[in-house]
Amino acid sequence: MKVLAMDPGVKNYAYSVITDKPDIIFTGHLNNPLQSIKQNELRSNICDYKRDIRNLFKKINFTKGDIIAIERYQSRGHKNLQIELVNIMIGVIAGKIIVEKHENYSLFLITPSTWKNFIKNKYGTNEMTKIITDKNLSPHIKDTIGIATYIFEKKYNTKILDKLKDKLKEYYV
Repeated sequence: MKVLAMDPGVKNYAYSVITDKPDIIFTGHLNNPLQSIKQNELRSNICDYKRDIRNLFKKINFTKGDIIAIERYQSRGHKNLQIELVNIMIGVIAGKIIVEKHENYSLFLITPSTWKNFIKNKYGTNEMTKIITDKNLSPHIKDTIGIATYIFEKKYNTKILDKLKDKLKEYYV
């Protein structure tokens, strides 16, 4: 089983693909998250974002039982349209799944508080930068590892985080 964990944002949009072995297949940042809701820019921005998502999905090669887990953004009192942009990006992914009739995988929308409270209760902190200290990974990528950990450990009772940390040591030593 693979989990595509995503931490969408208008500036930093991270993703990781993690297996239940556990292993990190690949991780990175999307190049074209939506950054503007202005009508004259929105159409081309959505096209660029859709292309990024299409390329990412092709790279993953989903199989039956795989999961997409996306952190569902919550407004923290910002007086901008960030929440609307993130919701549009999530909608694009949901639309792709529906239109292309992808029955191989499930979609989970997870609030930050849900996965972070789980991590805090289990590992003593909800700051993934304190749990995964590898300097080669951005804080947003570390959050995607936290999201995947939540899916594997909470939903499927498969322990992965400590094993993943050991794997990261092998990759970057």
